[in-house]
Amino acid sequence: TGSTPVGHIAIRAKTDSSSHGAHIGVANASPWGTWIQAQDGNNLATNYPLLLNPNGGNVAIGTTDPSTSKLRVYNSTVSGNTRLHVHNDKNGDAAELRLEGKRTSNNDTGQLLYVNSGNVVARISANSSADDGDLRFYTSVTGTGNNIVEAMRIAPTGGVAVTGTISAGAA
Repeated sequence: TGSTPVGHIAIRAKTDSSSHGAHIGVANASPWGTWIQAQDGNNLATNYPLLLNPNGGNVAIGTTDPSTSKLRVYNSTVSGNTRLHVHNDKNGDAAELRLEGKRTSNNDTGQLLYVNSGNVVARISANSSADDGDLRFYTSVTGTGNNIVEAMRIAPTGGVAVTGTISAGAA
């Protein structure tokens, strides 16, 4: 904010009449990060979207190989979980993680895959063909590798179907 840029590098648009651009700098306190801020060069209180690969391509964090993922976050440290944190600190609003597909026949429109050492061990999927939808929960049995089977389904009407027999204390 304010009128004095604090970045070490300023990038401006090519035309003389344009004031939009970006500043790149380093933090002067721990954790000593580097930052990029897209904003108006004449009014630093006006922020703009920061676009990564707007013409296509993939983005990697923590690795040089995004593989086939649009965004790949990789943690190669020996200990500690890799965390993707979505936080909304505004009163009355929620944090949202949106998985949006475009299916026209009843099929999975969004999936959460749980993978351990390359094996898909569980999945939650939302199936839809229009504005309806159900949730399906899949699990795997030890020694089956990527072979996951549907364990439970919540239908659009609210009905619940559970596959198999669940005994007390089994979980």
